[in-house]
Amino acid sequence: MNGRKTNLPSRTVERFFLYSRFLKAKRERGAEYVFSHELSLAVGISPEQVRQDMRRLNVRGTPQKGYLIDAFLADLNECLGSAVTAKAVLIGAGNLGRALLSHFTLAWPSLKIIAAFDRDRKLAGSVIASCRIYNMTQLASVLKKEKPLVGIIAVPPDDAQQIADELAAGGVKGLLNFAPAAIKPARGVYLEQIDLLMALEKTAFFARNI
Repeated sequence: MNGRKTNLPSRTVERFFLYSRFLKAKRERGAEYVFSHELSLAVGISPEQVRQDMRRLNVRGTPQKGYLIDAFLADLNECLGSAVTAKAVLIGAGNLGRALLSHFTLAWPSLKIIAAFDRDRKLAGSVIASCRIYNMTQLASVLKKEKPLVGIIAVPPDDAQQIADELAAGGVKGLLNFAPAAIKPARGVYLEQIDLLMALEKTAFFARNI
């Protein structure tokens, strides 16, 4: 199974998480089976792409019933490692950081933000959405103690690269960057860039030009 993980392309990982989200919702509605064409419509991809993805997994279906949802989810969880909660730290407890804390705490049981950090000393010791806020001077010690896998960056753009470097030096292997700044990750660190401002600007541009 480890070989399957390391060989998964980024787009495939995204689709697998979308499958998992759809299957969980379908199971909550009382369904036991799912057909490939349902996954195709839900994720917005071709049925052939769904079938190619299924060949990467161990789950098997039948033309009459489709795929057993519980078995499908179990294999997805094993492949994605989402059955194990990943520790994360958040850097930046401003408006965006607080929104992220509330969102992740309620919606993503497979990812737990175990600590947040901010330069504002007035925030040190406070608790937001069940997460304790620390001063930035405590970052290295918390990283050493907790060994989080993921670092979420929600700081001003000028601070983003330095924060990314500090997180990498502390052993963090994945960065989710919300700062509108180009970050160069350290070797062996995965970076996912979420540029909310760019997304808004693109949306406004295309809305004006429809």
